[in-house]
Amino acid sequence: PVTMEIIYWEHWGSMDDPGYVNKQLNKLKEYRKAGIILGVNLFVTMETMSNPLCPETIYQFIDDFLS
Repeated sequence: PVTMEIIYWEHWGSMDDPGYVNKQLNKLKEYRKAGIILGVNLFVTMETMSNPLCPETIYQFIDDFLS
């Protein structure tokens, strides 16, 4: 709200599925064409079955990038 910038946050939850990963990589190409750039105005959190996303990671992400 302070800067009025639009920031996108996507969660990729099946990163141990190669087909899903490929789909997300293709999505990044489309985002880039639309001016949505990873690390600039697009941030991504990820998880796998063996490494689930925990609430602490979400809170840290918010503190680091959205506060």
